[in-house]
Amino acid sequence: MKKSALVLGSVLALTAVAGGVWVMNGGSDKAVISVYWDGKTPLNEGNELALVKALKAKDGKAVEALLKKGADVEAKGEDGVSALALALSLGDEVTFALLEQSKTINFNQPDFMKAAIEGGNAALVHTLLKKGADVNGVLEFKGKHRPDEMPGYRDARIMTPLKKAVFENKAEIVKVLLDNGAEGADYFLTERLTEADIATLEALAQKIGNLKELSVKGTDLLSFAASAAKPEVIAFLLKHNAGDVHAALMRLLTYRDKNNEYAKAVEMFLRAGAVPTDEALEMMLNQQNTVVFDELQKCRATLEGKTKDGEKTLFSYALEMNDLKAVKRFLERGADIWAKDKDGVSAIYRALLKADSEPEIFELFADKVKDVNESGYDGETLLMMYAKKGDYERYKQTLDKGGDVWQKDNSGRTVLMYAALGGNLKIINYQLYKGDNLGAVDNEGKTALTYAAESGQTEAFNHLIEKGADIFAVDNIGKNALMTAAENGWVDIVEILINKGESPAVADKNGKSVLMYAAKKGDIKTVTALLERGMAANESDKDGVSVLSYACQSDNFDVVNMLLAHGGDIYAVDKKGYYPAVFALKNGNKDMTRKVWPANDSMRDYTLDNGRTLLMYALDGGNYDLINFVLRPRRGLINRKDNQGVSFMMLLARDGRPEVLREVLRMYGNARARDNAGKSVLMYAAEGEAGVNLVTILKAIGEEDIAVKDKDGKTALMYAVGGKYNLAVKQHLLLERGADVNAADKKGKSVLMYAVGNPMARVNALQTEELISYKADVALKDENGKTALMYAVENLQAEMGVVEALLRAGADINAKDNNGVSVLAYAVKGNDIGKVRLLLEKGADKTSVQNSLDELLKESNPCFAKAVKELF
Repeated sequence: MKKSALVLGSVLALTAVAGGVWVMNGGSDKAVISVYWDGKTPLNEGNELALVKALKAKDGKAVEALLKKGADVEAKGEDGVSALALALSLGDEVTFALLEQSKTINFNQPDFMKAAIEGGNAALVHTLLKKGADVNGVLEFKGKHRPDEMPGYRDARIMTPLKKAVFENKAEIVKVLLDNGAEGADYFLTERLTEADIATLEALAQKIGNLKELSVKGTDLLSFAASAAKPEVIAFLLKHNAGDVHAALMRLLTYRDKNNEYAKAVEMFLRAGAVPTDEALEMMLNQQNTVVFDELQKCRATLEGKTKDGEKTLFSYALEMNDLKAVKRFLERGADIWAKDKDGVSAIYRALLKADSEPEIFELFADKVKDVNESGYDGETLLMMYAKKGDYERYKQTLDKGGDVWQKDNSGRTVLMYAALGGNLKIINYQLYKGDNLGAVDNEGKTALTYAAESGQTEAFNHLIEKGADIFAVDNIGKNALMTAAENGWVDIVEILINKGESPAVADKNGKSVLMYAAKKGDIKTVTALLERGMAANESDKDGVSVLSYACQSDNFDVVNMLLAHGGDIYAVDKKGYYPAVFALKNGNKDMTRKVWPANDSMRDYTLDNGRTLLMYALDGGNYDLINFVLRPRRGLINRKDNQGVSFMMLLARDGRPEVLREVLRMYGNARARDNAGKSVLMYAAEGEAGVNLVTILKAIGEEDIAVKDKDGKTALMYAVGGKYNLAVKQHLLLERGADVNAADKKGKSVLMYAVGNPMARVNALQTEELISYKADVALKDENGKTALMYAVENLQAEMGVVEALLRAGADINAKDNNGVSVLAYAVKGNDIGKVRLLLEKGADKTSVQNSLDELLKESNPCFAKAVKELF
């Protein structure tokens, strides 16, 4: 009874402390027990054990009585449940304390830890660990055949305490396990990044420390999460500075589903200082995602920006995509309506071209023109643009508002000339009615008739002739309307002029004939018409350039064949020494080149006026069949140099195919040649795209030229790490063969500075770490006092890991250049919020930029500037 009283007292005391609700039934032990056990069947056998039943009922009296009767706390019923495991799974410390007093127990049993984790009571998990449970033990193996040696926690068949706690989002238990030596924090954080709750991620992060060093499939955590993770996970990673915010934003825009969390995630990155790139804005225009486009544009320091192909401004691209909201946004922020794209078309004229289908967009532009006679950068006015488009209604409206019919653009072109381009007879007639001079010429000597011929406006062309336009007029270089029409492939106008008496045999001041203009255009119809009228296929201009040579500058093989059939001369050499075959070769047209190649091989050792050889031109054309065609009988050209000292070998090492390079080396190509700037074949190979070419040249020259410098002091290693193709293999090959990792050019810029400051390609941490492992000196300064760390923090192309690698190697975080500009200031100027945060975390001196912060941020985008100021 003494023992019973002790046990009961313990239950009551623990229950009171824990606040448990236990049923303490009165009556004899037999009566209490009878509810759960009949006294006949074995106490510790059966489907559901009596002690387990009593525990589920929270019947303290019955538990006490059953324990006295010998109930085993570790025994399992047919359902596989033991009393001790049940107590743990319920998270019941009171019951656990009672049960564990009843016997000596081996607590290093998987069922106990598994149940404790499921119960969610971190204190019980801690108790089990203190009592001998294995923090890294296998709780469960799901394979068919249990191996003698268990695999680690990464194996999908294995369940460990930490894996279970993480998968079940038991954050407090995760902390306890990690504090007691559980393994795999970094693995589980990356594996469960998008599924785990924030508390669990925080528990893992607290153990790991620096999340920037983690990656998933080669991508930093922030960038990986950006594509799918919940906004709260992104916020967690941003808080821990777990990756490149700029790359992460781009990944989000590229891959994330456009659900209701999309815009929120974008906003988070922008608020964190991510810089929206031109590519990001173009992507949003493609997706017609005006809301996100607007948010991105608000965070741009400037409206300038171009499409990926460099052909158009983003403003023009928004026009092309008919994105009214985006266009409005550009205009509200002051976009330049007169700015021109690469094709010479201004934004406002591009809008005018779409005015019939998208009138609302054009009206936005027209409203920005405050003076009806305002002109663009080339002097073009609204009246001229309407005339060029042939838009009579808008032309007339502009006239009514005071549009000046006499105004000329900067090239001396009149409104009538613009009207001739547009072909609208009403506008032409009104200009003539107002007295516009039909014979007026612009600065190049062109007339309105010339412009009609240029644009192929046949009806307008005839009309101008009827009104008295001079079909024989020539411009400043002696080119007439017939040549202009032939140059642009307008055979109808060519026929009109010839039928009206213009001679097809005329030539301009350079001796370039109508047939030459047509041949260069590659227009078979016009060439045919001219040949039928007796034009000579073998004539040449004053520079000796033949009709056939002009034709070989086009891509129309039919024109070449027709000229050859009419006597075109493949041996006609111009004053520069160019055969027709040279032009075909430059074009990379194999069939055309073979067709016009001189049969007597008179071009065998040919060198052109600039010193370039046929092999060089063949490489420019990019047709490797042609390169081989020229190469095999012309070994003597392999090492010949042009006027800049550049040889075919050099160009081939940089741009050519590996098999051709190997073939040329077998033909005694000089792999040690240097150009006039001192740049070696090895340097050309080092800056090229094909790493295998570098291997080929290194095999050919050994290690002798690796330390050679060009006239600027650059080595092959600098070319390898500092260019567009900064492949890791090229760097490694040169380092492995003894390249000087601390070499510096004449301005003191070291290999490491070239590598981390490379603006033309992504700079990764692994390559930086390799340079450091070869003893690259992080303390070196260039002639301006600038360190490698300064180059890295201002370079948006350099990953954050690059900065971390430099800091680990001892780079001075508070260094200043010769002008007193600090590392932190370079980071702020670099517009990379992640690097700014990292430097501050690592102890960069805030005071080094506080007085100049506004000046440093003057050209930064507003979102980045706001994010930086919040850090200070």
